[in-house]
Amino acid sequence: MVLSKVFCSISPVMLILFLVSCSVDPEPIQYGSDLCQTCKMGIMEKGFAAEIVTKKGKVYKFDDVGCQLLFLKSGAIKQEDCAHILVIKHGTEQDFVDVKNAIFLTGAKIKSPMNFNLACYHSDDMIPVIYLDSSIRKFNWAELMSTIGK
Repeated sequence: MVLSKVFCSISPVMLILFLVSCSVDPEPIQYGSDLCQTCKMGIMEKGFAAEIVTKKGKVYKFDDVGCQLLFLKSGAIKQEDCAHILVIKHGTEQDFVDVKNAIFLTGAKIKSPMNFNLACYHSDDMIPVIYLDSSIRKFNWAELMSTIGK
């Protein structure tokens, strides 16, 4: 009888912990304390971070979109096992954009933390005039995946 009381008091707590731990929501980037999954550097520069959340709720954070790409290409996880593959919109701290809806710019004018020189935007309208010249190349996610890490 004592065992059943203990079980009854523990099981709701365990159920709540289980449900909370299975969240597939993105987590805010904690600049200055989160580490990049790929390079293990601290995530410091706002506007360049990226994040992956698996369907099981595991969150991977990156200081540069290039690190995120290398992690995916390493085979550590498969894209089909991801609930979210997100990048921070350039110039913001926490404005996540799904990679399938993102526009990626690369060029020498863009100085990202790990020198992949990538910046992400949600639409062409949001791209600053400084990046609208022939020295900047524009990619979608599929093109970027086939370009980086070759």
